[in-house]
Amino acid sequence: MQHSWVLAQVLHLAKNCGALAFTILLFLMQSGCQPRSNKWSRGEGFKTQIIVSRSFKTEFQQVELMGVMDKSTLIGEIADFYYSPGDENGTLVGAKPVARFIEDDGVYIPADQTSLQMVTLYYHMQQLKKLEMESLNSQESILKWPRKIALAVRVQNSPDMKYNNAFYNGKVDALYFVPYRSTAFPIPLNPGVIAHEHFHSYFSYQVINPLIKKQLLPTELKVTDVSEVKFRQDLYNTYVLKIINEGLADVWGWIYSRDPDFVALSLPKAGTDRTLEKITGANTRMKSEAELKNEISEIISNCVQLNQKCATDDSYRHGTKLARNLKAFAMVRQASVGASDEVSQKMMAGKVLTLITEIQETFSTNKEISLDKVLSLWEKQFDSLSQTECEVLEQSASTPGVVKCGSSAVSSVQ
Repeated sequence: MQHSWVLAQVLHLAKNCGALAFTILLFLMQSGCQPRSNKWSRGEGFKTQIIVSRSFKTEFQQVELMGVMDKSTLIGEIADFYYSPGDENGTLVGAKPVARFIEDDGVYIPADQTSLQMVTLYYHMQQLKKLEMESLNSQESILKWPRKIALAVRVQNSPDMKYNNAFYNGKVDALYFVPYRSTAFPIPLNPGVIAHEHFHSYFSYQVINPLIKKQLLPTELKVTDVSEVKFRQDLYNTYVLKIINEGLADVWGWIYSRDPDFVALSLPKAGTDRTLEKITGANTRMKSEAELKNEISEIISNCVQLNQKCATDDSYRHGTKLARNLKAFAMVRQASVGASDEVSQKMMAGKVLTLITEIQETFSTNKEISLDKVLSLWEKQFDSLSQTECEVLEQSASTPGVVKCGSSAVSSVQ
């Protein structure tokens, strides 16, 4: 291995990734500097190194990427990468990023920031697909694969989305990662954030798209489209579904990463606002249907009459509370049945994916849904619940009696 070339690559990483680069430098120094070649062939597992970081530890991990067709673009069964792409009539268009590696005895070590992002994203998407199929005991995925993943996306008209962010673009069915300029752990390497954004694709496939097809939701609706002050059911429905979508995406991020502070790992300012840990003394009760309808009416009034606050981030606040409550339930259930993290992870993943199908079916019948109804649908997925599990759900509901579970103890994970 040529020391000067490796050092140049690490210095390039240091400029873009901060302290993360020093960890990479240490790894490269420890991996040995004598080239040992064991070339990869198409169709074989692609061995590489990623950085796995959670709020409690950061470590290197050697992983194997399956279904890779080309080691330069990493196109394969799992991912199809684009670099700074555009959207033309609902189609993602743009150049393919080129990955660079240092090969050491058949292990391909990423040599720059983009390459590290690519192998990390490929691996986590591979594991998320596995989690989905195993949790549902299915041979087929809900989603279309390979998943489209866009790196270094340039967002022109939204200052909040220009840097340090990621989102699912339902129009082109792709994950978007914008440039990361902070000094914390980069978002494209964050397993919890990757899982969170990936979940939005499930919600789009299973809830949003079917409801749009049934003409129960508008294709696109914004508060700024409203021209008069009056309650709008379509705005309320969009608002509540966004709360549910964001809340369950937070749960999915925790299920996969097992890190309740995965958002703050990359966005430290999020702090307690987005933590999924139970906050001592915090109110766990979800907003009622009436309260959310009043909230959306106030947003409309501010937008039309005062020409201000035409959008709101309260959907994230409400969604995080829903996620905290479901995480609290999951922890109580895991303890009550003595399940391992892996068993609990699969159980929760399967229940969440089943829940969103039931949300869509309920909405299709009733033409709306409430957060209390989500808790009721969640409860009905279990044959029996312990008294403690019931209490978690009862304390989450806005209306007494929404949760009707008994006090029978649970003997196995369902």
